[in-house]
Amino acid sequence: MSAYSLAPERRPARKRARGNPRRRGPALAHLPRVSVCIPVYNGEAFLSQAIESVLAQTFTDFELIISDNASTDGTADLCRRYAAADRRIQYSRNSVNVGGPENYNRLFHMARGRYIKWLADDDLCAPEFLQQCVDVLDSQPHVILCYPSTKVIGAHGQELNVAATPCFVDPQDIIRRFRHFLNPVGIAHNPVFGLIRRQALEQTFLFRKHLCSDRCLMAQLALMGEFHELPERLLVRRKHDRNISNSPQDLSFYDPQNRHSRLLGYLPELHVTGTVLSAIRSAPLRPGMKMKLRMTVGRWLVRRRSDLWWQSKLVVSWTARRCLARLMPRRKPATFDNS
Repeated sequence: MSAYSLAPERRPARKRARGNPRRRGPALAHLPRVSVCIPVYNGEAFLSQAIESVLAQTFTDFELIISDNASTDGTADLCRRYAAADRRIQYSRNSVNVGGPENYNRLFHMARGRYIKWLADDDLCAPEFLQQCVDVLDSQPHVILCYPSTKVIGAHGQELNVAATPCFVDPQDIIRRFRHFLNPVGIAHNPVFGLIRRQALEQTFLFRKHLCSDRCLMAQLALMGEFHELPERLLVRRKHDRNISNSPQDLSFYDPQNRHSRLLGYLPELHVTGTVLSAIRSAPLRPGMKMKLRMTVGRWLVRRRSDLWWQSKLVVSWTARRCLARLMPRRKPATFDNS
C-alpha cells in the first residue's frame, strides 16, 4: 500500500490563448496525459535517435519537451527542426548552462502531463514503452512509478553484455524499497527513467545539486508508494565515452560554474545521508516507521564508515582553509620604486 495518502490528481490549469484561437501557441488546446522530458547538453550525436524513438510510440497522447542547457554544438538547430515539424514537441533553451539537476527540474516544471518521464539525450525507448507503463499506472493506483527492464548498447548501437540486478524482493515493503537506493545503481537499472506520477514528484525535493541526487530522489519516492518493474526490455541505455556518471571527473554536470566542485566530488555519502534523512523527516509516516528508516540509514553508514571518515576529514579540512582564508588579511602586492 502507498505510504502517502495521495489526493485525487488534478490536471494543470488550462491557459487561455490570446488573439486568434486558430493561431497555435505551445499546444494550449490539449493537456497531454504523458510528458516526455529530454534534458540535453551538446547531444547532437544521438539526440535525433532519442527523439525518433519517442515519436514512434504506440501511445500518442504525449508532449515532448526538450530543454537545451546552452549547447555549443548543433543541438539547437536540430531541435528547432523537429519542433517545427511536430506540434507535440516543445523546445526551450537556457541562456547559460544551469547544470544537469536544475535542467531536469526545469523540465518537470514545464511539463503538463499527469505522468512524467525523463529521457537522456542518448537513450532510446521501444515503441511500447509508454503504452505499457501507462496501462500499469492507470490500473494500479498504489503504484507511483513504472519502469521496464533495460538493454544496454554501445556508441554504435551494438548490444553490450551488462547484467541488471532485480529491483526489490518485496515491492510492498517500504524499508526494502528505501534501502535499495542507498547503494549505487548501475546503468542497466535506474528507475529514474521510468514513468512517474506527477502528484508524487510534486511532494519530493526533485534533483539536488550533488552527486547521487537521482538515488536520493528514488529513495524519497520509495517512501510514497510501490514501484512496478516490467519484464520486457523497453528502455535502451547507451554506454559511451560521454556518459555522465557519479565520479569527480563529471562534476561539471552538477556544478558547471565550478563553484563547489571539490566539495561535491568527495562527499557523496554525506550528501546522500543528509538528503534521505530530510526525506524521512518530511514523509507523512508514523513515528515508529520513521525510526526504523533512520536505523536503516545508520546501519548503511556503519558499512560505509571508512568512506564517511575520509569525507568528514575532508569537510573539516576544507572548512578550516576557507575560514583561515577569510580571517587572514590579503597581502598587498609588492611595489618597486624604479627611480
